[in-house]
Amino acid sequence: MNKKSACMYCDAASEKRDSLMNKVGEYEESILYLMKDQTHKGRCVLALKEHFRELYELPREMLTTYMLHAGNVSKAITKLWNADKVNYAIYGDAVSHLHMHIVPKIMNALEWGGAFEVTNKAPVFLEPEEYDEMITMLRDELGI
Repeated sequence: MNKKSACMYCDAASEKRDSLMNKVGEYEESILYLMKDQTHKGRCVLALKEHFRELYELPREMLTTYMLHAGNVSKAITKLWNADKVNYAIYGDAVSHLHMHIVPKIMNALEWGGAFEVTNKAPVFLEPEEYDEMITMLRDELGI
């Protein structure tokens, strides 16, 4: 099995991806997901539709568009959930498909001044209707 076929972002019916996040909407080059663990309220992942591993692999126009969309998402998250700062993380060690964690932080709250935990020891899960409300708010704010 090649890396692309084993990729949770490339697999349209990925149970692993669906267990971790809910789809918010799509841009031309990427898909926005709301993480199910809402330890940091509004935390999202912006994943490319095409299978790339590194930013330097992206054609210039795609890289520019991707980063502009990441900026728009962080602005929406800041507005909707009153973030004092947004953290951005691109790892890819375990999931080798280019995706960016967009994580709102609140001053003097959990993990302020340090890196957020990708897999939190005490995750905060919401009711289905709460995720639906957050997704609707993001879609309305972003126009996606």
